[in-house]
Amino acid sequence: MSNRQIFRTRSGYVFAGLVFALCALLTATLWLTEDVQTAVSGSLWAAAFVLAAYLIFIRPKIEIFDEGVIITNPFTSIAIGWHKVIDIDVRYSLTIVTPAKRISSWAAVAPGRYHARTVHSSELKGYKLSNQVQIRPGESPRTSSGEAAQLCRLRFEAFDPETANKMETRVQINALSGTALILCAIAALVIQNLH
Repeated sequence: MSNRQIFRTRSGYVFAGLVFALCALLTATLWLTEDVQTAVSGSLWAAAFVLAAYLIFIRPKIEIFDEGVIITNPFTSIAIGWHKVIDIDVRYSLTIVTPAKRISSWAAVAPGRYHARTVHSSELKGYKLSNQVQIRPGESPRTSSGEAAQLCRLRFEAFDPETANKMETRVQINALSGTALILCAIAALVIQNLH
């Protein structure tokens, strides 16, 4: 795979950092002021929240290549070659449409419907949109979905199936993170309810 480009929202790091800081503060406070059982239970809850924040805010990304795209969501990672793509949609989030299914990305979620009203026509220069008078909110270049869609469309249009290498479609499941999240929550509940 060549010319790798990673798209990830910058605001995800801010939200995750806030959760990490609050969990660290909670854990420190519990260990300084509460008994051991409460501190251990609270620490496990904090670990579950940290893991959830990582999965929701940091792990989702879009890797764009000349041959295709890899969409990484909290529990799955799906690689799709451009030769399998029918359309790139941004109704609710960046969605890659293939003959078999629609793959949505958590890394490029579309904004609310009122965002489209704030887009000026000068911002759309260079974008290949059919109707530039009224666009979907997700097409706006000031949104993560619009930015990611434009990056994907440029690679998709440049792809020549006759001469280019083709990326194989594959799905990877991230079962380890989901299992760790469930185990942290269960352990926290068990320790919290011990008498």
